[in-house]
Amino acid sequence: MLFFQVYECSGEFQFSFGGNQAGPKELNHPSGLTVDEQDNIIVADYGNGCVKLFSPDGKFIKSIVKYPQNVGAEQVVRPLNVALADKDKLLVLVRGSHFAQIQVFEYDINVFKPETKSSILCVVS
Repeated sequence: MLFFQVYECSGEFQFSFGGNQAGPKELNHPSGLTVDEQDNIIVADYGNGCVKLFSPDGKFIKSIVKYPQNVGAEQVVRPLNVALADKDKLLVLVRGSHFAQIQVFEYDINVFKPETKSSILCVVS
């Protein structure tokens, strides 16, 4: 089972969350995470094909980026990793059957805009 464990800087264990679940508030093969300025946890959920936002104590807030799941084997896109840049840019590394791409989204915890602002395409074989 895959899950995240959260510790204080002192090394004291706080809590864990995640696992191999397909529910909308759960994680199914989480593959990357980052933390925003408010200590919210942003997770690339590879198995569920989305990026999810959790509170600092690991409680689900919402899915902030969703990728179509049933569009044919050649078009399935899965998020692999996430990062924040300049406080207001969410970078999502996604992989399809024959490509990898970094997608850039405007990030604001209060008003998340899920439309892609720009992307960088990398072809892999």
